[in-house]
Amino acid sequence: MDIWTVPVIREGTEWRLGPPEVFLKTTLHENAPSFSPDGHWMAYHSNQSGIDEVYVRAFPDKGVRWQISFGGGLYPKWSPTSKELFFRTVDSRMMVVPYEVTDGTVVPGKPRFVSETITLTETFLSPNFDVARDGRRLLVFLPAEGEKPNTSIKPVSFLVNFFDEVKRRSKR
Repeated sequence: MDIWTVPVIREGTEWRLGPPEVFLKTTLHENAPSFSPDGHWMAYHSNQSGIDEVYVRAFPDKGVRWQISFGGGLYPKWSPTSKELFFRTVDSRMMVVPYEVTDGTVVPGKPRFVSETITLTETFLSPNFDVARDGRRLLVFLPAEGEKPNTSIKPVSFLVNFFDEVKRRSKR
């Protein structure tokens, strides 16, 4: 799993994608890239330490990275309105890290829990939370009341030909 970027090119009123460009390619797994609101930084998680941790690099990459999480971190998301980076811990709790940028260097503050509440585990390599545009709320998926978090996989059922089924049932 590597991180690539794709330029978006506007030609008049039309948009098209340019050729993919490697941002970070290693023998390790890099995942869940997220651009900072100003577009100068890329946060992601990687297993380079043996467990997934959150890192930040400049964009475009200058070969320097800063570790943001310690003890495990996944799915970084930037606050759009403040110098904070949210992420989920490996045990499914939400954390936030304040940061400053000084002389082209990211200086992370001390990570702290947003909440001790356990969130649902993500599915299909995607995060289970997002940060509101105003930076004042998180959208987080929580387990149903009484459910033990992250202990079972729920089956998914698909109803094919839904309208045919509605018609069939309405003729009764």
